[in-house]
Amino acid sequence: MSEGGQLFLWGLRQWTTAIVCGGRAPVTVGRVLDFGEPKAFSLIAVFALLAARDADRPLTINPPCAAELSSDEWTLVRALTAERACQRGASAPLRGLIGADPTESLMRAAAAVTQCFAAAGVAV
Repeated sequence: MSEGGQLFLWGLRQWTTAIVCGGRAPVTVGRVLDFGEPKAFSLIAVFALLAARDADRPLTINPPCAAELSSDEWTLVRALTAERACQRGASAPLRGLIGADPTESLMRAAAAVTQCFAAAGVAV
């Protein structure tokens, strides 16, 4: 997995853990992902919320310390990699996660994450 993919996954896991625990992500997470406009951390949160909303079941996101990727995490990273590789490429991996064609809002969120990372010189 690319460094950008690892950074995305770390941010996703930190955000999910904060939501599940009813708190906020550590300040250091926001500092690390404080690039782009809107900020990368906000874009990751929007992408995760839309994916969770559209999925046909609850998503499995591992805690930040987990060594293994869940199949859902892998799908989200693959969707961003596909989005970076070709326009609207994220739809194929997301289709399997959602059980239908991804919504336009989810596709825009995937594009926004990849564009933010790319503008900062980080490939997902």
